[in-house]
Amino acid sequence: MDVVFVTDVAFWERSLGSEERIHQLVTALAPSASVGVFFINRTQREVPKGTPVPVFSSTAIAVPPTQKPEQPKGIEFGFDAATASAFAAFCQEHRPQLGIYEYVTTAYLALCSGAPPFKVLDTHDVMSQRARTFARFGKKHHITITSQDELRILHRFDCILAIQREDLDHLGRALGRARVLYLPLMVAPPPPRRYRSRPVSVLFVGGNSPMNADGMRWFCREVWPLVRQGDLRLDVVGAVGASIPAEAQGVVRHGRLQREQLEAAYLDADIAINPVYYGGGLKVKTIEYAGFGIPAVVTGEALRGVPHDPATAPFLLARTREEFVLHLRRLLHDPTARLELAERAPAFIEARYSTRHATTIQRLVACVTGVAA
Repeated sequence: MDVVFVTDVAFWERSLGSEERIHQLVTALAPSASVGVFFINRTQREVPKGTPVPVFSSTAIAVPPTQKPEQPKGIEFGFDAATASAFAAFCQEHRPQLGIYEYVTTAYLALCSGAPPFKVLDTHDVMSQRARTFARFGKKHHITITSQDELRILHRFDCILAIQREDLDHLGRALGRARVLYLPLMVAPPPPRRYRSRPVSVLFVGGNSPMNADGMRWFCREVWPLVRQGDLRLDVVGAVGASIPAEAQGVVRHGRLQREQLEAAYLDADIAINPVYYGGGLKVKTIEYAGFGIPAVVTGEALRGVPHDPATAPFLLARTREEFVLHLRRLLHDPTARLELAERAPAFIEARYSTRHATTIQRLVACVTGVAA
């Protein structure tokens, strides 16, 4: 095996930003390298057939009874002995040359016995910064780590992948620019779609994280009652629907959708929103809205890490409640304004999030393993 991805994310579902990110990297490498995924299966999930590459569940790997891994020195964060034992057994059998570890929480596995000699960490976000942002709003992120501990872990890797340029600059200063590669989210050009003259669907997509839940509760309380009209509906896709008060009118809670259904929801939407006001990190949904040619109204936090020019971006920035209401009303009543924003999407995606960025990871793997990119 040339490359193993190490993750606890069910990437094959492709309904969350983290899932789509990993799916992109896996499929970018699969045609030219022998790729597998070591899946940290904490909840006994069934891995479906037909995944892009072989997926090896940590709970299905035979571990020799005498194998008892030691906790790695310097990367105690997130350590789990059973998972470490399974990964060591996996590496002993498959001998991968390069390991790509998803999120800092899997980093301890890079020091397991027999782990791939070349170590890459796909950060997804600078988690210490996200934890601090949550704390400022009285929230606790599920990954809590200090900046000092996070950088100490990252120093143990040969290469770091940054998903946004802010992270590239920050980590480059701390670790040395040569060790950090910029690999943004990759989005295909917007597919052909129809645009209604009279909108019927305002869309939000998100999991039930505190930042999404708080943002949508704020939107439903402060903005939606002022813009809702006739048969206009607020389509909420993802588990965040469970956090929206039952009394909110005109809200359709779709729950979590598989990728095909999610793409259908994107193509049906007339306008999209992202009202999050804290959280940190890249907001994948903001980019996916553009990827499907949906005009959107978003907050400043929703644009964190998204390079853009207001004159050419496919979304409107709302800094206040009043601006959110005004922007939405404009898009709801002006089909020309909606179409103008939508027509900006292809150039916006091509300039910043093109699938050509796949060559970054392909070349890295080619250099390490010797396989042709």
